[in-house]
Amino acid sequence: MFCFWPIGMIALACSCSVTNRWMQGDLEGAKRAGLMARNLALLAYLCGMIIIICVLATYDDY
Repeated sequence: MFCFWPIGMIALACSCSVTNRWMQGDLEGAKRAGLMARNLALLAYLCGMIIIICVLATYDDY
């Protein structure tokens, strides 16, 4: 998986809190945490792809 791991870890932590909030009856909090996890996961993926593209663009094969 191509992702920027620091942001990916935060997304994972947010996604883990969704179930707990849902079970406690905090439906709005669960929805917010789920959206935050999704957005952070997308951001981590995009950052990772940009880093990979930059590395490949600057790589010279002599």
